[in-house]
Amino acid sequence: GHESEIAAMLARLAVGWRAARPRQPLFLASTTADELVSGLKNRRFDLVLLDTDRYPAEFDGRLIGRSRLALAGPRTLGRSQDVAALLRQRPIAATSARSGLRQMTDRFLEATLSPAERARLTLVEVDSIPVIINLVLDHGHLSILPEHSLANIAPPPTLLPLDEAYQQSLSLVWPRDALSRQAADAMIALLSAP
Repeated sequence: GHESEIAAMLARLAVGWRAARPRQPLFLASTTADELVSGLKNRRFDLVLLDTDRYPAEFDGRLIGRSRLALAGPRTLGRSQDVAALLRQRPIAATSARSGLRQMTDRFLEATLSPAERARLTLVEVDSIPVIINLVLDHGHLSILPEHSLANIAPPPTLLPLDEAYQQSLSLVWPRDALSRQAADAMIALLSAP
């Protein structure tokens, strides 16, 4: 949503890019990690921002930041819950398997539930964090989400923070050539600016 940390960062980037490079247009597009990597391979995109710290070895990249993840649930849930029991009882809203966030969600589910329990889960795939948040707040779903994506919701959903091992990474990735490296360096400087 518009209030997220990533949305604010990308807005600052667009303004900073236009000021620094007025003759070089910037196009921001939102899609899954797989589609972004595919666009990078066929040169549809010059640089991509992925929600993972893993990317194909043929590219260069840099970790831009990490966000802690939490199991988000309806406000009525309460904080002292058996997480495995919750996961078995409620539908889980998750991004598609092509996203880095889903890869972290799957890792958490594999570590928390048996294969038989995972096979019985009700998963709802939605590649939109705002829609997932509405499923959590208004329809009783659970979801693994970056804590910062829920920070400005008042009152917030119930959040059960996950272990440090479960974080969403944000990486800038680009092809291995001098022109892409220059654009990446400019982008990193803008993304790092306060």
